[in-house]
Amino acid sequence: MEVSTARNDLRQHVTAVGTVHLALGDSAYELVATPAGDGRLSLSFHDDTNGDGTAPWRTVTTGVVERDQSVLVDFNRTVNLPFAFTAYGTCPAPIPGNRLGLPVTAGEKKVQ
Repeated sequence: MEVSTARNDLRQHVTAVGTVHLALGDSAYELVATPAGDGRLSLSFHDDTNGDGTAPWRTVTTGVVERDQSVLVDFNRTVNLPFAFTAYGTCPAPIPGNRLGLPVTAGEKKVQ
């Protein structure tokens, strides 16, 4: 019998660069951000649509971080990562805690 185990050399490490604070509905959320290049941030997150109408998690790239540290998050630009299209895709999952406790119906949907 062959047993496969996870390989430590295949783990991906990402560097957090800050936290984005969001007020959505009646709730406040904090999402840990990673760099997306060109002064933008990447936010990988879970929400209440995951697994039903959307992939198990998705990501959105923000606008450029302004001088006052504010940033535009447009959930219409939320996309699926490659793992949503093939069983062979590997993508870093959101860090624990990057969860929005509401449905994000904007952006890319689950592949049918």
